[in-house]
Amino acid sequence: MQEEIVHHKWLKSVILTLLLGFTTETFLILLNNFNPNIEEAIGVPWTFHTLWELGALVGVYYVVKKCNIQFYTFLAALFLGVLFTFAIWFFIPKSVQPFEYQYHGIELRYNTDTHVEGVYHQLEEYDYPLERGPIFKISDPEKYHYIDKFSEYYQVVNMMGFLFWQTGMAYGFDTAFLKEFRGFNGILRRLELSVTVGPVALIESFIYGTYRYFFILMMFQLIWVLLKKEHIWWAK
Repeated sequence: MQEEIVHHKWLKSVILTLLLGFTTETFLILLNNFNPNIEEAIGVPWTFHTLWELGALVGVYYVVKKCNIQFYTFLAALFLGVLFTFAIWFFIPKSVQPFEYQYHGIELRYNTDTHVEGVYHQLEEYDYPLERGPIFKISDPEKYHYIDKFSEYYQVVNMMGFLFWQTGMAYGFDTAFLKEFRGFNGILRRLELSVTVGPVALIESFIYGTYRYFFILMMFQLIWVLLKKEHIWWAK
């Protein structure tokens, strides 16, 4: 049996619940990166952020095993916890959020859905991929100028909010319109991006994972212990 890093059950519950939220948010970034239907901005692969995210998930696996929990048990709790939490948040107003987004990433799709072509002028349908457009400071008026400029050709599907522009970059958005972004030119600049984008994205994953999942799931565990007289993670 592996040596446990923490022996108090409630402290282990806190650690595991924090990991549930962090793992969910980190996995969403990875899922986005490997989605063939999404086109990310040029230059994003130079950040190597995917290696940081995969490394973080390996670390999660290590901690879970050290807490003497089977990893499939953790994955089952992850799946059920996400469903339960989403169901709770469905009834909570969106205005109830402790953090204000600092950046908006614009998701676009080419808006010409059909046109006539071919020998017999048949109607051809096109399923254009979702594109990661630019990311803007949330208060930047240039954001709306950009949307107006390309509205004839592109449909704005969504505006994703982020605390840090590095997280938006990890999601594949173009940072060319940001004053704080200094480009990809030079080995040192690329090295800087490779050691900052991934860690900053993981920090945001932890922040959002904590506030979206931790308190709801800890309250659920507390109620479970009071009613069932046992922990969710352990029979005794």
